[in-house]
Amino acid sequence: KLKECSDQLKIEKLTNNDLEQKYTDEIGHLKTQLSETDMKLTKALTELRRAERRVDREINERKLQINSIENTYKSKIQTLENALHSFYPEPYHCYGNNTAKSPNVIQKMTSPIVPTFASHIDLNESIRKLDHLADRLNSDLSSDSDAEKDVEQ
Repeated sequence: KLKECSDQLKIEKLTNNDLEQKYTDEIGHLKTQLSETDMKLTKALTELRRAERRVDREINERKLQINSIENTYKSKIQTLENALHSFYPEPYHCYGNNTAKSPNVIQKMTSPIVPTFASHIDLNESIRKLDHLADRLNSDLSSDSDAEKDVEQ
């Protein structure tokens, strides 16, 4: 009977050792998986931060481009308004009889204006025409000054 118990104890010890080894191996495997997952997570977070910075840069670049385009258009409009003012020193009225300054028109204009593609095309065409007019005016002014120089000589 003692021999039987001794044999069973040896078997139980071997089984226990096998279980401990499997437990140790499983812990090592899980730690490896955890460290790999941590590395992937760290890499993903780094990529996310890079993408956020890239998007922020692109947004800032687009804002700068929009501001530049807006300033260019404002400058062109101001130049054209100055050119028109030199030919029409009186206040320019689109509708005649000072209706442009009437309170009703101003109140109607306070509602937001939603630009459409067609109005954008019309605006581009108007700006193109105004640019052409400004070029012609500038060339007329330069030819007038050349003619004055020729007369003086």
